Amino acid sequence: TLTSQALLKFSDGQKHSRLPQEYVNAAYFINMPCLKTHNEGGLTMAAKNHQGSIIEDGDNPNEQSAQFMHYSLPANDQGYGKYRHLVDYMGHEHLGGKTLLYIMDAIWAGRNWEGIVEKWQMAPFNNDYPSSLFLSQDPVALESVGFDFLLEEYKNKPSDQKYPYISGVDDYLYQAADPAYWPTGITYDPEGDGTPLQSLGVYEHWNDPVNKQYSRNLKTGNGIELILVTSDNIFTGNNTITTDNSGLPSNNVNVIYVDSANVKWVGTVNGLARYNDTTWTVFTKNDTLANGDVVLLNSNIKDIAYERTSYGTELWMATDSGLTVASYNVDGITSATTYHKGNSGIISNKVSDVAVDIRHNRWIASEKGISVFKGNKWDSVFVFTDVDQNTQNFSDYPVTDIVAFDPDSQVFIPTAGKGVARYNYSAVDGFTGASAYGLPWSQISSDNFRAAAIKDELQWYATDNGALKHTSAITKEDWVIYKTDSGLLDNNVTTVFIHPDNNNVWLGTAQGLSVFTGQDWYYYTENEGLINNTINHITSDMKGNVWVATAEGIEWFSDIPGLIVLKAPFLVFPDDNASDISPAVIFTWTAVSGATGYILQLDTVNVFTNPWKTIEGILTNSSAVTDLSGGKLYYWRVAAVQSERIGPWSSVHSFTVQPASIFDSYSENLILYVFPNPASEIINLQGILPSSQNVKVNIFRMNGQLVASPFNSFAEKHFSLQISITDRSIYTPGIYFIQITGDTFVKKIKIIIQ
Repeated sequence: TLTSQALLKFSDGQKHSRLPQEYVNAAYFINMPCLKTHNEGGLTMAAKNHQGSIIEDGDNPNEQSAQFMHYSLPANDQGYGKYRHLVDYMGHEHLGGKTLLYIMDAIWAGRNWEGIVEKWQMAPFNNDYPSSLFLSQDPVALESVGFDFLLEEYKNKPSDQKYPYISGVDDYLYQAADPAYWPTGITYDPEGDGTPLQSLGVYEHWNDPVNKQYSRNLKTGNGIELILVTSDNIFTGNNTITTDNSGLPSNNVNVIYVDSANVKWVGTVNGLARYNDTTWTVFTKNDTLANGDVVLLNSNIKDIAYERTSYGTELWMATDSGLTVASYNVDGITSATTYHKGNSGIISNKVSDVAVDIRHNRWIASEKGISVFKGNKWDSVFVFTDVDQNTQNFSDYPVTDIVAFDPDSQVFIPTAGKGVARYNYSAVDGFTGASAYGLPWSQISSDNFRAAAIKDELQWYATDNGALKHTSAITKEDWVIYKTDSGLLDNNVTTVFIHPDNNNVWLGTAQGLSVFTGQDWYYYTENEGLINNTINHITSDMKGNVWVATAEGIEWFSDIPGLIVLKAPFLVFPDDNASDISPAVIFTWTAVSGATGYILQLDTVNVFTNPWKTIEGILTNSSAVTDLSGGKLYYWRVAAVQSERIGPWSSVHSFTVQPASIFDSYSENLILYVFPNPASEIINLQGILPSSQNVKVNIFRMNGQLVASPFNSFAEKHFSLQISITDRSIYTPGIYFIQITGDTFVKKIKIIIQ
């Protein structure tokens, strides 16, 4: 059944179409296209899937065809800045506007409109069928990724089959993503109701065909994130786990232990949960096993430690009613015992932390002190020696964690207010210890320790005044302090974890999650999607996924989440204290990982309280200023921007301008993009010029040597150029600058050639 009126008004004003009445009645769509190329459209994916959804007003529905709209396909109207009717499909209220999910079938993929099935040569398919599905809720992002795959696969096809390389093939994606690319005189309003479309999604290209990473993967922006899900890494659960979607007994999770079978043992304030990625088993106070053992005398599980003995595998659990030990196998808990003051030598039932050292001593912390249990013998210590060799009571400075330090058969015991105590224990010598860590002798920022993580000799500590790294067992030396000025999200650090696979350090802070790779810092808070900013514990599973326990549930990650912490740029040009600078300058600086833009400030005094000029919204690591005054001294600085967050300012450089009669000019009405970057075979240069004009393109090495001049001619306003860089005698791997010079502008873009 068709609508009685033409509800789709193509935005160039030439055609109207009726739609199926079922589309109007539908609440939502799931658009399931095939990934194919097309001899006229270049690409055919979700947008072009709607070619079968329209009937030209007045046509017979039994002879449905969309041939009447083929005039706007790129093979029939090449170039950029042209009317593309696919944008109308993507934005119409009863077509793209109702689409909830896009699932693109690339199980076989196909060449041309008839879908000729061929094996793909590109990695990771390697002369096999793609065997893939692409899922997204962003139609522009979906087709951007599909386009990248098709570009790579078809680059070596015969010239008469290189459909994705038709000029203007992605013109509709530019226009769907940003109205700035709409052709002059075209306003996309497919309902014809006077309401223009807004951005329909994100259009960008991957970094390279090998890694296939986009801005979210690279932590450089909030654009596309491409996630590979295979049979090896698929996880049957939700990456956010709460009482609403699981068998978790409480959202307030204190600790998670993952055993060698990848079973997660979750300690909460309301019981212990065992999760094997499919089934939850929960134990709360007074629950019993088939043999009659009571598993827990208290449901508040504060800490969990693992031990493998001749008896098998055991979990030691700290509770408010003593120390519980549970033996387990692949099927779950087989027996359990709780040690308390009534049946053991433990000094308090309120156990806060537990650890097992390399000698199989079980270390138990309570509000009174430390107990050690091995075999059937208990021993206790109530005091410790601080860094000044003074005796302190554990009751005055409570234990906040216990961590085994295997190289010296020790345990390190962080405290709340007196640094870190270090102990050994043997049946012969009892408690012995090394010098404590603490102020003023240790190079640390606080004595108030919250948690510790140790891998071999590498130690990380969480304190109320930053994170500490220690790379030896020497009290006074080898410390590094990390605070917010280093990239840490908040100085109040609550927990810390060293990833066993890559040494990335994950830290819970009062404001959310920080991750340090050794080079870059990342942050992830409730604003970016973290389930809760209060982080109680962090660990990893056998597949390398990181599990974060919070006060509102669990969140796990297969990769570093959130955004990269911005660093200060390094200023490149003009040099500091430079002279004889042209009145028209292209300021350049180093790109900052994670930046979505930059702010440039200039002033005539080195103060910047009221700068002479501030330029915001700069998208690349350069910006032109054309109105400098001759003979004047200027100061300049740059900061990177990430969404609404401004990073640290660069150092300040100064320069002096000399009058110049001829200098490069620049227009703000200029948009030019280079992709892919890095590039290995082809460089695509596309964008919008201030006007149609003469353009020359030169490529320079970093030392200023001219390499090539691939274009020198008159260019239309919507500019597109493809440059082959396969000749390695000319384009050796390295950093280059592409300079685009027009009648009214000069633009330089840095590119890496691999």
